[in-house]
Amino acid sequence: MDADAVLTPFESMDMEVLKAPSDVRNFLGESLSNDGSVLVGSFTEQSFNTAAAYYSKDSGWQALPMPSDAQIGNLKDHFNEMSAAKIVSGDGKVILGHLGSFAYPVVWKMNDAGVYEPDFFPARFVKVTDEDVSDDTKPLLGLAAFYTAMSNNGKYVGAVATVSDEYGGYRLVPVIYNTEDKTLKIYNEHQAIDEYGLGLYPRAIADDGTFIGMIGVSIINGNGCFIMKAGSEVAERFVNVFPAYSKKFGECDEVGFCVPTGISADGSKILGYAYYSDDLYEGDAPAYYTTFIIEADESGVEEIHSSPVQGQFDAVYSIDGRMLRGMTKGLNIVRNADGSVSKVLKK
Repeated sequence: MDADAVLTPFESMDMEVLKAPSDVRNFLGESLSNDGSVLVGSFTEQSFNTAAAYYSKDSGWQALPMPSDAQIGNLKDHFNEMSAAKIVSGDGKVILGHLGSFAYPVVWKMNDAGVYEPDFFPARFVKVTDEDVSDDTKPLLGLAAFYTAMSNNGKYVGAVATVSDEYGGYRLVPVIYNTEDKTLKIYNEHQAIDEYGLGLYPRAIADDGTFIGMIGVSIINGNGCFIMKAGSEVAERFVNVFPAYSKKFGECDEVGFCVPTGISADGSKILGYAYYSDDLYEGDAPAYYTTFIIEADESGVEEIHSSPVQGQFDAVYSIDGRMLRGMTKGLNIVRNADGSVSKVLKK
């Protein structure tokens, strides 16, 4: 809907149209707090973000404040005045976004008076000027705002940073910023994947700091999925940690056809999708896309298809257990010829 965002509670399905202020073109809603009372996103003019904002039913639209010149420090000439809010914590008290056109990440935290204050942490850790080179308190050469992530409790923010290597070059490493004690954890231990020149890109974080992401030359050229468990310095591949996942998606994970997208707050479930085919290397493209949910206790992996299951099936049931003559629009429970059960979403 042009010029508006739409908020729809699942219980009542009563659509609420959130009108953008008259002096901006659109409001792009990005994330909701757990109870739906805080919505964050950005005001836009045409296709450009102009000012970060949050929505509260109690106070209406409010623009999030830009950091002061002192908070921006030496980074002030490295981004424009655009900004956006992307993720809000479950309790609505912490917001993650970016300044500029995805130039640097920024955090807004609610103070005791209920006002959001900016925490532009990149200024404290990124070298940008000649005088920064000898500043050991700034260990990063860069910190991207693309594909950042935040835990539901608002404590951990994940991003991809650039650090110097021992050969005078640089490499990409994941970093986790603690919004409570304002420290930065840099995961710069050498990994088994380093020999291939690949990086680790965080995609989602659990409340204990466990994070998942993609392995690859870039976030769009993946070579598998990884999990970095809380307290560990070593990234583990999904195919090595989750046997059921490896059995089902091992081949397509290896060639970068799997993408991790979410992890539950308690870390018990992992969400992702795969470009999957039973005959992966036959033909020019995978046969179909499928969403997967991994049980982190290694008990199994659930597959939810977005297109018909390849091959024959024995029976189809509705979600309430009634046997059907064939698949119908919506969610179908399919018993496959091999005895396995799948969920198939037919459009």
